Amino acid sequence: MGAWIVLAAGLLGLFLRLHHQNRSLRREVAATEDLVSRKTAELGRATAFAHAVIDNMVVGLIIVDERSVIETANPAAERTFGYSCEELAGEPLGLLVPGFSGHSPEALLATNRILAIGGVLEWEAHRRNGEVFPIELAVYEFPTPDGRRFAASLRDVSERREVDRLKQEFVSTVSHELRTPLTSIHGSLRLLNGGVLGAMPAEATEAVRIAERNTARLLTLINDILDWERLEAGEGLRLEPLPIDAVIRRSIEAVQAYADQEGVTLECSTVEGIVHGDSDRLVQVLVNLLSNAVKFSPRQSAVTVAASESLGWVEVTVTDHGRGIPADQRALVFERFHLVDGSYSRGRGGRGLGVAFCRGLIDRLGGAIGVECAPG
Repeated sequence: MGAWIVLAAGLLGLFLRLHHQNRSLRREVAATEDLVSRKTAELGRATAFAHAVIDNMVVGLIIVDERSVIETANPAAERTFGYSCEELAGEPLGLLVPGFSGHSPEALLATNRILAIGGVLEWEAHRRNGEVFPIELAVYEFPTPDGRRFAASLRDVSERREVDRLKQEFVSTVSHELRTPLTSIHGSLRLLNGGVLGAMPAEATEAVRIAERNTARLLTLINDILDWERLEAGEGLRLEPLPIDAVIRRSIEAVQAYADQEGVTLECSTVEGIVHGDSDRLVQVLVNLLSNAVKFSPRQSAVTVAASESLGWVEVTVTDHGRGIPADQRALVFERFHLVDGSYSRGRGGRGLGVAFCRGLIDRLGGAIGVECAPG
């Protein structure tokens, strides 16, 4: 009896231990299942989010394998080329971008270094209807469990090309069909106004003077527009080391007659620093700033040009004693067609392009331009 009781007690203890372990195991299994369930839900949400982002991209996205065979495409790519994703799957990328025919993405990445480092190149592409159109294309590589894949991100730039073409036509028209006759008209009016072609009645003299002034303003506006176009196209910059004092002297000489007419003195304090830039363009910037300073300076005041060198940079300042620029307008002073306080500017000319051009040019030269103003 005693042995049986001891054995029973031992079995009972073993049963209890097994029951406890089983219950702990069930809890662990339940916790694991809960974790897996939560992770699966998170993965599902992340996948849905990624699909939503890709499906709503403005640019087209095409995924290809190492043989340039298309695996999938997003809706933007479908709209761009006129094929559905199902029709594109399994087709070579050369169907859409003939430049890829016979080449693997890896080979193209190796050949086109700009493309390989994440840059964007322009290619010709074909729509389903046979239309040839330009695209901006970027290719990047990413690993997957099934091997390497390549994503081709592309954007249709045919509309931008058309805008550029129309803009060039406009610039050409302005340059050849408007500036040339306007220059001739302005020259003739100057001759009339100067009395070279004989004396005129007082009323006619005043009318000619107004016409000459207005044609001069139109010519300046046309030249400003053409300067902007050349600047945006990156044309006309001849970069070379040049002494800043020579640039400043040329600028002052160009503005001196205007300053004398307005009763303003031009003062200069320079250093013998060497800058890397385009001499004519830098003179154009300084002439613009000096002309503005003279234009808004009171008579019998001075406009000062100074240059200083520090840490490999040369800073040039043009200082006047005019009314100044309100604090809330200083961030806008370099915007195109923005005139600070129209009531104050009225009658002084200006189109809001000059200082904007200065900023664009100095930015292109790798420098910086700004404005400071003391109250009063």
